[in-house]
Amino acid sequence: MWTAAQAHGISAKNVRLEKIGDADMDGRYKATSTSGSKLEPLEFELVQQKDTGFRVVFPPQEELNH
Repeated sequence: MWTAAQAHGISAKNVRLEKIGDADMDGRYKATSTSGSKLEPLEFELVQQKDTGFRVVFPPQEELNH
């Protein structure tokens, strides 16, 4: 299946995920490109849900600009 990420040259081969903090799987991450993709650095948070696994939360833009 072709996704919007693939349309922009973003794949698991050229994006690096960096864990921010010490928590297990949930917590903040930063995605950066390695080579060949046009991905701007992006921060997001994985939040453990009670019954449905995890969800991805993107912080408000003003929080990222501090």
